[in-house]
Amino acid sequence: ATTKKQFLAEITDGATRFKGNITPKYGNFVAVYPYELAAENDIAQKIVMHLPTEQTAVQDGFGPNLNLSIAKGQRNVDGSPSKVNFMNVCQLFKFQVPEYINNRIAKVELTASTPIAGQLTIDYSGDFPVVAVDANASKKISLLPPTGSSAFAVGTYYVLVAPEALNGFTLTFTDVDGKVYSQQSNSTIGGT
Repeated sequence: ATTKKQFLAEITDGATRFKGNITPKYGNFVAVYPYELAAENDIAQKIVMHLPTEQTAVQDGFGPNLNLSIAKGQRNVDGSPSKVNFMNVCQLFKFQVPEYINNRIAKVELTASTPIAGQLTIDYSGDFPVVAVDANASKKISLLPPTGSSAFAVGTYYVLVAPEALNGFTLTFTDVDGKVYSQQSNSTIGGT
């Protein structure tokens, strides 16, 4: 069974230290980020997380608390912790807003032929996390303008998507007047 316990991260001199209680006091543990997106479950060696179908954009980046990451570690018998390395679980879909539509796009939607957001089950029994996307997960993610904005400014934006190959996708832009524009591709991108 997986029981959630929240830790606090402290960065000092380029090193991050985690503060919290691990049960048992020694042995293997798994850390996930962000804490809020992980769910308690009864599946051994697996963690269930939720990738939101509605994300808020950040210019030249991605929304806060969205980059699902997992790390395995070990607490030694003497109580000293091992080093952990977080590995990203999702992939990024990148697009740009050009000058000619600066502050004109009110919403962006990415639609794929396979599920790209929703419940993800992450198997951490091996060296690298293996992600299974729930068959009933969403094939669409909506990206809203950055907090405090009603439209996307010129720049580069990212949508976090499940690590599945996108075998064709549609990027739909809705402008501030409600007009809809779409770009479709039959290319295969991403995947693990």
